[in-house]
Amino acid sequence: MGIYRKTPTLEGYDPRGLPTRTVDYWRVEELCPAQARIHRVAHDAAGRAVEQWDPRLWALQMIDPRAPANVLTVYSLSGQVLRSDSVDAGTRLALPGLGAQVLFDWDSRGTRRDITHDSLLRPVAVFEEGESQSRRCVERFVYGQPGMGDPLQNQLGQVIRHDDPAGSVLFHAFAISAQCLENSRHYTVELNTPDWPEPIDDRQRLLEPGEGAISHWRFGPLGQVLEQTDARGNRHGCELTLDGRLRARHLQLKDDPAAQTLISDIQYNAEGQVTQEVAGNGVRTTLTYRPEDGRLKERRAGKTGSELLQQLIYDYDPMGNVLSIEDKAIPVRYFANQRIDPISRFNYDSQYRLSDATGWEGGGPDAIRHSVPAAVVNYRQAYRYDDGGNLLQLIHVGGQSPGHQLEAARYSNRCLSWRDGAPPTEAEIAAAFDARGNLLEPDRGRRLHWDLRNQLVSVTPVQRQSGLDDCESYHYDGAGLRVRKVHQWQTNARTIIAETRYLPGLELHAHAGRDERRQLITVKGALNTVRIVHWDSPPPSGINDRFSYDFTDHLGSISLRLDDAGLLLSLEVFYPFGGTALIDGDISYKNFGYLGKELDATGFYYFGFRYYSAGLQRWINPDPAEHVDGLNRYWAMRNNPVFYLDRDGLVTEPGHQAGRDSRPISGRSGALPAMSVETRGKVIEGAQVLGKTLSYAKNPLVGALGSALETGARLVEIRDAQAQMSSRQGSHINPQLSRMPFSAGPAGLIGLRTDPVGAARFDNPWGNTLELSSSSLSPLALQMLQAGFGSAAPESTSMAVIAEDPLATANRRNKRGLPGLSAQQ
Repeated sequence: MGIYRKTPTLEGYDPRGLPTRTVDYWRVEELCPAQARIHRVAHDAAGRAVEQWDPRLWALQMIDPRAPANVLTVYSLSGQVLRSDSVDAGTRLALPGLGAQVLFDWDSRGTRRDITHDSLLRPVAVFEEGESQSRRCVERFVYGQPGMGDPLQNQLGQVIRHDDPAGSVLFHAFAISAQCLENSRHYTVELNTPDWPEPIDDRQRLLEPGEGAISHWRFGPLGQVLEQTDARGNRHGCELTLDGRLRARHLQLKDDPAAQTLISDIQYNAEGQVTQEVAGNGVRTTLTYRPEDGRLKERRAGKTGSELLQQLIYDYDPMGNVLSIEDKAIPVRYFANQRIDPISRFNYDSQYRLSDATGWEGGGPDAIRHSVPAAVVNYRQAYRYDDGGNLLQLIHVGGQSPGHQLEAARYSNRCLSWRDGAPPTEAEIAAAFDARGNLLEPDRGRRLHWDLRNQLVSVTPVQRQSGLDDCESYHYDGAGLRVRKVHQWQTNARTIIAETRYLPGLELHAHAGRDERRQLITVKGALNTVRIVHWDSPPPSGINDRFSYDFTDHLGSISLRLDDAGLLLSLEVFYPFGGTALIDGDISYKNFGYLGKELDATGFYYFGFRYYSAGLQRWINPDPAEHVDGLNRYWAMRNNPVFYLDRDGLVTEPGHQAGRDSRPISGRSGALPAMSVETRGKVIEGAQVLGKTLSYAKNPLVGALGSALETGARLVEIRDAQAQMSSRQGSHINPQLSRMPFSAGPAGLIGLRTDPVGAARFDNPWGNTLELSSSSLSPLALQMLQAGFGSAAPESTSMAVIAEDPLATANRRNKRGLPGLSAQQ
């Protein structure tokens, strides 16, 4: 514990109770002195965060007055963000309307986006233009209304057609809960982003002919998914427990007469953690948790009566950081005068960032990709970070050589690799990124291209003087999720095209060079995933419907693949930050690996809203969710990849929650409906009146009960006021969130998301203000408490006013002379 000795976290507040700085102490070696790392926040007169610094730029500002803040934010009088300047992601400006809807926005790449709305302030069209791109309509929305929509299909008031950059989605039917029962995806004929005309008939001409890819859903009375039929007619069935959790998954292929069970007997403990899952090949996965803290202790996979195929043993420090992972199902090996134990160990600095790791890997350059089970060696990796959290150096000692060194820009967190043994210059780093922080050239000769929404749209792995380059392009829907991938190779005689189309529960693969067409059907359980390759063309091996059962670790990385008989297909070992240390077995048709994500031909993992480079140990563009994970918008998994994971490229979360499934599979929460502020205020007021009435009762017990009820109601009222004030001031967030109101993802428009869960995630970054009160009352709350219970307060001053507007009420009370409240407060 010497590294963590005398390394507290200190927080400083101004007289208004707003956080102004946070001081962390960093130490990586026991005998080294601790170094202070200061995060700085400046607020305006209304208590809003307007400038924020990370420790690196704050320290640099002391010696370089030109050093900027990481984030500068400008607000409107109503509190909306008008402008955000980020050293990582550039500048964004927004012009809202009277109803808080976004009318226009601009960014530092010269992109302009304007949105037209109907009389109900619903978006109906989105127009975009860039410095080198003319104005075009990239999205259109059609809503159900009398004369355009079937009331028998519950279409009235719903989006029934959405034309997006990849094509069109038609929503044919809705449940009474507003969940979509049937939709169809239509792709554009051309790969370029369309300019959608207003007449629907003209839009149809831009789409491929046919009925499209139609998907169906069936929901339960609580909104949980019971059955899904994908675009190829395969039926995915869910079997639920009495409380709505997943118990089994079934799949009936289109041409099969009956369904087959792929995942069954999912069991949970009292904490909602998954304890068991049985795969369709008979392999049982069991999880054991530590009773003292609920952390994962052991993960086993194997058939009854047979040797274990996976037995992961976890050890933790008191803070929950993983200290070691041992796979006892793999025997001890000996190679090159070394004893290779199948165990990985991890050490951390005082800020709980991974400082070094040891493990085992392939013994040579060819062993990483070939089945050489004996050629394994031990490795050791050490990591060096700067004060801003950039991983600048990875030192690797072992059979492989994945080590590298990065150089960070002076005034931002944009980093570029060393080349030819020399660090890049400031000019080279600036040229490697665009104005919005998107990486343009990760390696020499390989260019990345980004659209106006800061989404990676194409990669050029091979450039030729003739201009006939190899290219892989990506196409996204209106929510920013990938729905199409096209890879083009140039040969001496022709152009070969391979295409992947992404649909709910299904991927359609086509390879023109080999005349192959196949489906990849995905069925996800509570712990593991089953993937089925079904050939629409003659299968190369003569056997159709190839099953792959993917078994993961605590983070979701696919470390073990088995066939339908439970025999080993492949084993993969990962470095802590996602690089492949060893693959043993058949890796054909294996496209998923680290954290269960798809690995593209570029070497990047696709997460949903961003691409991750395991070689650079960082994201290749800034976080679209802005500063939810800190002021460094490039760092990945908070530099602790054994503890944290990222599911979609937006928000980091603890990986130990991967074994927890305490929520029903439903579009709604399993909890009781949330009480509105107005209803809560009426309940509190009624409790006060009832308590005061009972306090005058002749029976002393009834009187005491009434006084307690009145006191409790006032206390709850005051805590609600404190929570609302804390929400307005943002004092519970560090660093302060200062999101643009329209930036839900790469698409940049939260109002246009058709996913209600995704929209709720970003529309309200503060969450439920009534649930944000701290465990202890602040000094300001204590003064409010005294004001609420003190006899000097006039009875005409209602505490309900404080709950509605605590700042205004506090100022009014200050004018009456309450002690301790200054006019600045």
